[in-house]
Amino acid sequence: MAGDIVFWVSFGGQGKIKSLNLINKSHEYRQLFTSFGQEWHFTENGFQRVRAFTCAMYCSSTNTKLVNQLGYEMFCAKNGDVSSGQFPPCSNALRQYAHRANYQAAIWQRSLESSPTVPSPTDGHRWNLLDRQLEICWLTGAPAPEVVLELMSCRCSRNCDKDCPCVMNGLCCTPACKLQECTNMQDDDDDGSSDLDESDSDSDE
Repeated sequence: MAGDIVFWVSFGGQGKIKSLNLINKSHEYRQLFTSFGQEWHFTENGFQRVRAFTCAMYCSSTNTKLVNQLGYEMFCAKNGDVSSGQFPPCSNALRQYAHRANYQAAIWQRSLESSPTVPSPTDGHRWNLLDRQLEICWLTGAPAPEVVLELMSCRCSRNCDKDCPCVMNGLCCTPACKLQECTNMQDDDDDGSSDLDESDSDSDE
């Protein structure tokens, strides 16, 4: 089963082979991934183990099992010279991801049942229904504390498109960014406030 679910643990800069090797070397991680989908709702204990696995995937020598703490350590180790794509997902985003993966695995686990009872993906499984369309719930809070968001910048040379770190994180470009005229710049009449007003922490919900 671990091989079936490894698709969801290939984050930016971390390939699927690396994830699979890490799972194969650890009985604990094999137990973790074989537990996916056994129940419809993902447990808090399972999420704690997912955080530990993610930390080990990004840095095998770290002692922390908290992805936010690891991101801070990586930032300090490189003196801030690191792009957002090199960090592990924040705890809030990882939680949403784990719940969605568990829901999908639960459907697969019941694929041989003639008429399985499948709960709605919006019933705590990290999807939202907007205008009769399912949309992924990426975050339930801000991707980082406000003071960090204010300092975030990108180095795009031509245009800030979907690959721009600011765009990927749902942020407007700031005067600290390399480009000073792009379609992602904050409007003058925009006070910079975000719909996401909760800072992320390793104890998010």
